[in-house]
Amino acid sequence: MHTFISLRCVLILLAAGALAACDWAGAPHYTGTGMEMFGPVAMRLHPLSRVVPPPSTAPATAPASPQGTVVEARLELTDQFGDIGKGVGDVILEVDQYDVLSFDHRGHRIGQWTFDLTTADKNRLQWDSITRTYLFKLPTSAGAIGADAKHVVLAATFVLPNSSKLTDQMTLNLK
Repeated sequence: MHTFISLRCVLILLAAGALAACDWAGAPHYTGTGMEMFGPVAMRLHPLSRVVPPPSTAPATAPASPQGTVVEARLELTDQFGDIGKGVGDVILEVDQYDVLSFDHRGHRIGQWTFDLTTADKNRLQWDSITRTYLFKLPTSAGAIGADAKHVVLAATFVLPNSSKLTDQMTLNLK
């Protein structure tokens, strides 16, 4: 009987210790005042990002088109409440060849583009209200992406006015 009481006390102490280790913070801690509390705190390259091959509507006798593949990058910004919204800052987008041996799979750089989203007009030009993402069409030169390539790596950096950076990267299939 004494062993049963000791075991019961040990179990109660273990349960109390486990509860004490839990973080009972309650409501999440939000920061900022006024409109800054709705500024972006996270960014992702949206799954609708894609690679659009060059048009092949030219007749066979026409000279080769200098137009290359277009990468459509879609950025989604999220505020501290988890809601999707707009942001102010600079966007740097990079497209790299896929390198299976590289840690982040980023090989030779195909192109880099910088977009300024610091004014209402410039912000509006890139905003797609249907998907609630920023749409950037990144043209590549003809032949920049190898004919036998199966993937490219798209990387994005959003630089906020306070110089903090939000980043994301994804692999896009070509075929």
